[in-house]
Amino acid sequence: MYIPKRLLLLVCMAILVTGCASTDKQSSAKDNPVTGGSGVVCTYEKKLGKIIKEKVCYSKRDREIIKESAEELKRERKSKRM
Repeated sequence: MYIPKRLLLLVCMAILVTGCASTDKQSSAKDNPVTGGSGVVCTYEKKLGKIIKEKVCYSKRDREIIKESAEELKRERKSKRM
């Protein structure tokens, strides 16, 4: 049976295009913080030197402390530049 080259090419392209199309619903759901009933916030964060994101959970107070210390470090570095 003879199959025209153009038809074969179209079929291969259609398979490749549909295989590359993804909805990416899972990763967007993972990036959003998940709040538990106990005031704990869990996020998926990419750690330095790792390819796969890890689930990290902190209480709201812990996250405030981390944010404040990061801002303080940022201010210290900025003042050393001048």
